[in-house]
This record gives sequence, structure tokens and C-alpha cells, in this order.
Amino acid sequence: MFALIIGIDDYINCLKLRGAVADAKAMKQYLEQTLQVPEDHIRTLFDREATRDAIIQAFRDLRNDERIKGGSPIVIFYAGHGGELPAPVMWLWGAQESKIQCLLPQDYEGTIIPPIPDRTVGSLIGGIAKVKGDNIVRVTPHPVPVFSSTDEEV
Repeated sequence: MFALIIGIDDYINCLKLRGAVADAKAMKQYLEQTLQVPEDHIRTLFDREATRDAIIQAFRDLRNDERIKGGSPIVIFYAGHGGELPAPVMWLWGAQESKIQCLLPQDYEGTIIPPIPDRTVGSLIGGIAKVKGDNIVRVTPHPVPVFSSTDEEV
């Protein structure tokens, strides 16, 4: 088993959370102690480590990790802020008023450092599945909404 565990409390430009990192650390402890997953099979990104670039790279690293054999279980855990935005016009997403969900990296800063859309996360997981098999579980216990499409700043 391999895992990517992300927990973010300390956001640069969003309301800080309490408990997301603790939840992520509890998941890591569960994997190590209860399921006996070796520590070097678990990649963690906590707070300032969980930048947009680092999160996306961590997904790619799972895809490229030669230790992960086809069909090996992979757990992806995210605890932190989430949001909802109108789907970009160029995306064929359904109705004109369609919304997308997204994860907020620690360094989120509006259009300068954007959120990670669900379509991007899905594509990254799809890339892992194509190479490693589809034995992948994504756990998002409580993404805390920071904004929605009704917010003026979006």
C-alpha cells in the first residue's frame, strides 16, 4: 500500500483551519500502526509543504514511483479548504450554469495561484490508474468551503 496524505490548517490567504493537519496525521498513524504501511510508502504534505505545485507533483510522483506495482492499493487523503466555482466556459461540463469543485492549496491566491479543480484531480488520479491500476481510494473527510460561486471576489 502507498499513500499521499495532505493536511492544511495554515493558509496564506484563507481562514486558517484547526484540525485538518491533525486529521491527516491521524490517517498517517492509522496506516502505519494499524495497517502496517511502511513509513517510506507514505508521502505527506502538511501546511506550507502543500503548495499547488507540490500537490500536483506528489500525484505525478505516485504515477512514476517504480515501487508501486500494478494493482497495489493507493490512498489519497486531503483535509483542508475546498470551494466551488463556475466551470470555465471552454470546459464541456454540462449545463451553462455548471459548477466545479476544487481543492485549495496552502499558497492559494485567487487567479495568481488558483485552486486545483476537480477535473485536474480526476486527471491526475486517472494518470495514476492508467499506470498502476485502479485500486485507488480518495478520502476527503471534510473539505471546508472557503468560497462559492456566489462570492463577489470569485
